[in-house]
Amino acid sequence: MDEHKRVEGAETTVRDMSDGYMYVFMDTDRQVEIRSVTPPEELLRVMGVVAEFLGFRWDELSIAIYTRAREGEAWQPIHGTDVTDSVLFPLPSKGNVKMKDSDYYNIGRKILQNYVVMREWAERLRANSALEETTRALADLEANLRTIEMVVEGTEMQRLFDYKYKQGQKQYVCAAKLHMSPRTLNRKLHAMAVYIGRILHATLKPRRLQQLMRVPDEWLGNIS
Repeated sequence: MDEHKRVEGAETTVRDMSDGYMYVFMDTDRQVEIRSVTPPEELLRVMGVVAEFLGFRWDELSIAIYTRAREGEAWQPIHGTDVTDSVLFPLPSKGNVKMKDSDYYNIGRKILQNYVVMREWAERLRANSALEETTRALADLEANLRTIEMVVEGTEMQRLFDYKYKQGQKQYVCAAKLHMSPRTLNRKLHAMAVYIGRILHATLKPRRLQQLMRVPDEWLGNIS
């Protein structure tokens, strides 16, 4: 029996089967998850035939599809990732996609940049937390911030993360507090971005990762 539920602001349908591949179908505001024994290549072929039968061109439909073979593996894109964000995942060529550190760095760096924006915006909302709508928005923001913070908690990166991103300290201040040279600090910041990108890419579903990598344009325009 299908289970319908709301997940992270998107309507999500989960069809639970015991074996096979896990797939996520996404458009701009919905997400459907299925498990099927059909391999990705055959699934795309069938979807193309069905779309044509219904009078659509498969390559023109605004649908993104991600897959993974087992729980805990990273989601891999197989179709239409321009619907979400091409920076989230590299498009596959042949076989399994092998992510590079530079890919994880780009993901992690974007998330860290957005962490700063979300943190500053949350501080503004706390000053107006009496409004019910503001309270809900603040709760969502704090959940996003917490998701990112948990990645580095208990690691050697936590102090650097706290100084640089939670407190917003300048890099020379971070270097002084941690007794590091500027070069070492930059190397540590790069490694932290790679680590955060790797962990969140592997553990979050595509839509959830997308939420952490995008913030509304009006937020960016109102943050000093």
